[in-house]
Amino acid sequence: MIEYPADPVGGFPSPPRSIVDGEAREIRLRRLRADDRLAEMYAEFSPKDRAQGIPPASKTAIRSWLEKLRRPECLNLVAVHDALVGHAVLVPDGDGGFELGRKPPRCGKRSRRSTGIDRIWLTVEHWNDPALALYERVGFEPVDTEQFELTMALRLPDSGDPG
Repeated sequence: MIEYPADPVGGFPSPPRSIVDGEAREIRLRRLRADDRLAEMYAEFSPKDRAQGIPPASKTAIRSWLEKLRRPECLNLVAVHDALVGHAVLVPDGDGGFELGRKPPRCGKRSRRSTGIDRIWLTVEHWNDPALALYERVGFEPVDTEQFELTMALRLPDSGDPG
């Protein structure tokens, strides 16, 4: 059982529809569509870019993994610049078998009012300093440091907060 922080993090602005990256490229952010080619994007991942076994290494395993992530109860967002360049997903708590690793959390965080989600947790490898810094910056707190992977959690503002 995950122990969530008692207090919700501060409100979040509405997520942007696009961003400009460090190389001045416009990256559009949107919900996943049926014709998006996620399997192809993940098949191109270098082994050094994989964390916690994510994404799986073989094309067959990637397709099986993505079938689970494309279920209607999951919230999938993608980043697009000419082709898919990123993917963030929120899955229901207690719905095992997703085997998710690190994902860009800010893309997936919205107010409880718009999603019905009031708590988010993730796991990250202890040595992954860039991911840890990002997660702490957006409000995640360590809640279990005794395992091989670090578990972090946050509580979102309730429906009365501006979120």
